[in-house]
Amino acid sequence: MSVVILNGADFKDSIPANLTTDGALPVLCANYAVNPSNVWVPNKATAGGELIISKPPPTAPPNTTPISVISSGQISGTINTFYTPTAGKTLTIQLIKGSSESSVDGSAVTLIKDTNGDLSQEELIEIPMQLNGNNEEFNLSTDIVGNGTLRIVLRRERLDGGQKRVSAKWEGFES
Repeated sequence: MSVVILNGADFKDSIPANLTTDGALPVLCANYAVNPSNVWVPNKATAGGELIISKPPPTAPPNTTPISVISSGQISGTINTFYTPTAGKTLTIQLIKGSSESSVDGSAVTLIKDTNGDLSQEELIEIPMQLNGNNEEFNLSTDIVGNGTLRIVLRRERLDGGQKRVSAKWEGFES
């Protein structure tokens, strides 16, 4: 597949939106893009000029139970939020998000499997998100079978000790 990349808004008027006859050739422009309806639309960007790519939130398949765990607030140390998967069911973790206020050393959000249910044996599910006045989001596809003991730990942590707002969320489903 070929991709045409253009720079500048002026190009959008000189190239027809229906440049592709079979819909297989995406046309990208710094300021505009062709949407699925074959119409030119403006791209969204941050104040710093970075292109904003949006994606739909994960959805739980039919006949499963959606799970969403959120933890948010002012913290100055470490806060753990626990979820115990249902025994005998498979928990699929699809997404983790985190955000924090700016500070000297920032904050971290980590997703952990607490195998023994008492924090004595922790396994990282996802590497810690280093946050400092920004938002991060990672898609996952991690399956964990519940046994009635193990827990999922959503850990929010301040790295410089000062009190700041740190928010975190993970989503998935049980089947």
